[in-house]
Amino acid sequence: NPSEATLNDESIWTFSVIEPIFDDFKTRTNLATNMYDVFGHSAGAQVAHRYFFFKPDARVNRVISASAGWYTMPDFEVDFPYGFGFAPISEIVLKELFERRLTVIVGANDTDPNSYALRHTAEADEQGLNRVERANYFYNNSRQIALDYGVSFRWQFKAIANAGHDFGATSSTAVALLY
Repeated sequence: NPSEATLNDESIWTFSVIEPIFDDFKTRTNLATNMYDVFGHSAGAQVAHRYFFFKPDARVNRVISASAGWYTMPDFEVDFPYGFGFAPISEIVLKELFERRLTVIVGANDTDPNSYALRHTAEADEQGLNRVERANYFYNNSRQIALDYGVSFRWQFKAIANAGHDFGATSSTAVALLY
């Protein structure tokens, strides 16, 4: 039952360690860039797209969320963690996020509704019964929300032919898209 009263302080969010890690890496390697890309597969994809949403000031260039088990929808009518209801995000920030670069990847054969660790709750199943259905639901509904707001939608969607829940296939695709 999320509410402002139950929200953890942002300083202790898992997401809050990424920027300091990037700064440490930059210092240790004398890296000149000020931005970084984020790729996550499966549970990592869930972290990646939520990081994109809940840390909008992060120095992220591009985010790839591959084969997430379920999504936090950019919808204020759906309660957190399945949507933005009671979440610390504003409609202004959301509109800006639709114009940033997020890519959703899924293996076209990632259709097993009984896949290991695939969450089945009423809210998750509303997104679809497998990762392909859920990825399509997330992308298409997000695009519709952006259209409803009248803002640009720069996100991309890629289904990988002949691939299931396959880290090798999604990471190879991510590398090709990013570099």
